[in-house]
Amino acid sequence: MKRHLTPVVVAGCPRSGSTILAHMLALSRDTIYLEEPLNHETGVRGADEPFLYLNPQEPNDHYDAVVQEILGGKATFKRNRFQPKTKNPARWLFYKLFINRYNVRYNRDYLNPLARFIISKDPTATLATEYLAQRFGYKVVLTVRHPCGVAVSHQRLGWGGPVTTLLRHKELVRQLSKEVEHLNPDKLNDIERLAWYWRIVNESLILFARRNPDMIIVEHETFSRQPVAIVEKLYASLDMRFTDRIRCKVQALTSGDNPTDPRADRAHTLKRNSRDNIERWRKHLDQKDIDTIMKICGPTYKKIQELPNILSV
Repeated sequence: MKRHLTPVVVAGCPRSGSTILAHMLALSRDTIYLEEPLNHETGVRGADEPFLYLNPQEPNDHYDAVVQEILGGKATFKRNRFQPKTKNPARWLFYKLFINRYNVRYNRDYLNPLARFIISKDPTATLATEYLAQRFGYKVVLTVRHPCGVAVSHQRLGWGGPVTTLLRHKELVRQLSKEVEHLNPDKLNDIERLAWYWRIVNESLILFARRNPDMIIVEHETFSRQPVAIVEKLYASLDMRFTDRIRCKVQALTSGDNPTDPRADRAHTLKRNSRDNIERWRKHLDQKDIDTIMKICGPTYKKIQELPNILSV
C-alpha cells in the first residue's frame, strides 16, 4: 500500500537559521531528511537553476518531474564538488559508490516504515516555496533573521550577495517594490549588495506569506531566545509529535554551555549558545555598515514582523 508522506520545506534567505530549524524537525523518528534538494550545485539531478523561482500558476513539466522524484524516493543527488578530498581508501570508495553523502541519508530514511514527513532544508528554494505549497501540498516554514546578522554570516564565509541572479526573475521582480525593480547591481558596494540580497528575498517572502496564510514564519531571534518553546509550537503547527526525547535534544543543541561563535571553516554549526548568538553581529559591523543595511532593509524587516504568519509563544 502506498504511504502518505507530508512534505515540509524549511526555507528563507540563506544564513537565516533554516539549517538548525530543519534539524530540529528531523529529530523526530518519523521523518525523512533532505539537504537542499533544489540547490543547483549540490542538489538532486535536474535541479540546475540557481535560486530557482517557479510560478505555481504556470506548470513546469521539468520541475514537476523533479519534485515528484524527490517525494517518491527516486531522486539522486549530484556529485558534490565541495566534498573534501580524501586519502582514506574506505572513504574514497564510499564517495565513489554513493556519489554524495546526502544520497545515503535520503535512501536510508526513505526505507523507514514509520516515516510520515519528508523534511527539506532548502534556502535556495525560497523563491519556489509558493509553487511547492500550491502544486505539491508542501507545508512551508520560512526563517527570518535580522539583516545585519545575515550580512555578517555571509562575510564570515566570504559569500557575496547574488543580487544579479535574483533580478533575472523578471516576473517576480515586477511584483516587488519599485526600488527593487529599478535597482542597478553594478553600482552597489559589498555591504549594499548583501543588504539588497536580503531585501529582495524577504520582499518575496512577504508576498508569498500574504497570499498563503498557512505559511509559517519563524524569527531566528525569537527561536534563539526561546528555542524549546518555539520548536514545540512549530511541531504542533505541523501536526508533528513533540516528545521528551526531542525536548532534551533541543535543550542540548541550544544550551548556554555551548559556544557562541562558529568555527571560521564551517558553514553550519548546530551546537550553539542560541541566546548569546542573537546580536553577535554587533561585534563585527561598524556603525556606518549597520546604518547602510538598516536604511535598505529596515522597512522590509518591520513589515515581516507585522505579518500574522509569525510563529509566537
